[in-house]
Amino acid sequence: MINLSAKVGKPSRYLGIWGVILVFGVIVGAVLFWFRGELTRRVVFREVAILAGEVGNLVERAEEEYLLGGDFLVENKISVLENLADVPGHLVDALLGTLGREGVQGMQVFDREGFVQESLAAPEGYKVLPDRMLAGLKKGKPRGKLISGELDVMVPLLIDDGQEKKFLGVANYILDGKKLLDELSGMDAQLFQLGFLLLIFGGGLVGWVLSMAFNQMVEANRLLEERGRRLASANDKLLLSAKTSAVGSLTANLVHGLKNPLGSFRAFLEDLKHDKSLIDQEDISLAGEALNRMQDLIQDTLAVIESSGGEGSFTFTLQELQGEIRKKLVPIAKSRGVQFSISGEDIECEIDNVRGNLLVLILCNLGQNAIEASKPDFPVVLEFSLAGNNLECLVRDEAGGLPEWMRKNPFQTVRSSKEGGSGIGLALSQQLARQMDATLVLGSSSENGTVFIFSLWVA
Repeated sequence: MINLSAKVGKPSRYLGIWGVILVFGVIVGAVLFWFRGELTRRVVFREVAILAGEVGNLVERAEEEYLLGGDFLVENKISVLENLADVPGHLVDALLGTLGREGVQGMQVFDREGFVQESLAAPEGYKVLPDRMLAGLKKGKPRGKLISGELDVMVPLLIDDGQEKKFLGVANYILDGKKLLDELSGMDAQLFQLGFLLLIFGGGLVGWVLSMAFNQMVEANRLLEERGRRLASANDKLLLSAKTSAVGSLTANLVHGLKNPLGSFRAFLEDLKHDKSLIDQEDISLAGEALNRMQDLIQDTLAVIESSGGEGSFTFTLQELQGEIRKKLVPIAKSRGVQFSISGEDIECEIDNVRGNLLVLILCNLGQNAIEASKPDFPVVLEFSLAGNNLECLVRDEAGGLPEWMRKNPFQTVRSSKEGGSGIGLALSQQLARQMDATLVLGSSSENGTVFIFSLWVA
């Protein structure tokens, strides 16, 4: 869980808010800069459009007066316009009248090919118009540019011949841009005020929103931390409960397993107390066997408890676990004359030490029950199989099946069907299976025998 309130103090919080406001200011500045450029372009285009309109009207009137003066017949108009490369003199004379217009400082006239034809009170400018500029002007589009306090305007000279407008040349005007600059300066001041207000009020609003959002985030993080601590505490309690339950199950299994060997050993001692002559070598051997079984049970239980402590982790192969089961059950089967065997010894899988020890305890419980319930020469088989990641073991015997009253719920703690039994062996085995996230169920039970099925998910 990230402690946001601890990792981000007030100075860092304010630094982050100021950083966002700075970014907001940069965005506002960029938008205003673009807006200023767009306004400048529109103001310049307005002046260009006004001048272009005046020049166009002047050219049309001069042409009409020239034709009506009788120097040329109207029907010769088209041929005259097409044959002349220069701008006709009467049009140039008419353009001289624009020099008296307010703000006009000079003028140049270019012919159809873009070469300078006349330069009237104008500083030296273009000698030849660039092809790209000339191509745009031939389409009838005037253009202008504000440079160093002067407005440079290019106006195409067009004459309507009755069918379309003919391009005659270009009039280039140099205008005083002081008035235009004053207008733009006024707009700049207004834009600056607008930007300042946007930065103050907009930035303040952004800062306030961010501060509120940050405070809510800190509060939410505090609640998450508190909930995390509660969950951790609950998890520790559940883990302690699970460990306690597991140790309880193992202890019960140990007590259950010790009951019969202790009974046998006690009977041996009672016989020895009353008459030493009654004790023969077979009794001594049985007593030793009982002691060995008790010692094995204690060692197995301690091994499971130690392996669940979490100090170290390792894995067993299935063959190693099968060998451990064989070592524990084969002597018991031999003492009772039962034929014990294990199938599926070629299966390749590994099980961690905690679950491996529990698996040995469970299968040894089930196998010992089957052996003790079987008559001499009857078979008891542990059949291992692997389907995907699911390891399955069948504990099969031919001992005639469970009593009828046990078949509905064989894992309920009841009186045992064996002489001297405690009646909790199967219940303990199922409890141990649950501790390792495995399942233990009764597969079948009839006069032909009993099958228990143990299933475990392995990696």
